[in-house]
Amino acid sequence: PFVLLGAALRSGRLVPLLLLAFVVHDVLATALAGRTFGKSLLGLRLVRADDGARIDASQALLREAMRAVALLSLGLAWLPALLPAKRALHDLL
Repeated sequence: PFVLLGAALRSGRLVPLLLLAFVVHDVLATALAGRTFGKSLLGLRLVRADDGARIDASQALLREAMRAVALLSLGLAWLPALLPAKRALHDLL
């Protein structure tokens, strides 16, 4: 296993694979349970604002895309979370 890990590191494929695994985990956990492990530790659950139902896989994937936008914008998309509503850009979807 460590030989494969070293080969993946040298080929430059490990980081994209880890990012993909992170996104898939987040989307699946959010769509199936309404929360990730970290959110469950904090007692948080993602629900739709209009009816309180769990978000589906397409909404979870859109949230992940908006988180990528937030990272690419150097965190500017998280600035709305400082307002009284405390919701970042990906929370407003």
